[in-house]
Amino acid sequence: GEFPTMKDFEYGARAVYRRVPEKTKAYFIHTSVESWRPDKRGDVGMHYENGFMRCTAAREVAWGLAHNFAGTEAARGIVNEAGTAARFESTGVGNVGKLKATARELKVDPEKGTLLDTFAMATAAVPLTHHLATSYTQTTCFL
Repeated sequence: GEFPTMKDFEYGARAVYRRVPEKTKAYFIHTSVESWRPDKRGDVGMHYENGFMRCTAAREVAWGLAHNFAGTEAARGIVNEAGTAARFESTGVGNVGKLKATARELKVDPEKGTLLDTFAMATAAVPLTHHLATSYTQTTCFL
């Protein structure tokens, strides 16, 4: 991770994206992410977030997130025609101190079985700037 107002850092992360059965026509996905310092896994978490994605129209997605520090984030995104990438921009952030805006991009590489998640943020003092890039390796679990 990096940002102009903080020291660079390394982290590990795990993400879960799972479809939630709903009795609506909308398609819901529950998202959950946890991160930790590489030397502290299992002892001290760095960041946790939970949210829901839903399709609002063809290739349009809304994403609402809640963070462990009581912050919230709402974003809208567009999925590319191939269905392998989506770009999100925040429509609102709440209770997040100096954070003013966010942008995320999710890219799937089906051949490698990976998901690349890049995250940028803007504060009152810094315009939208790259902050995190996480590459997840796909594992499958049927519950």
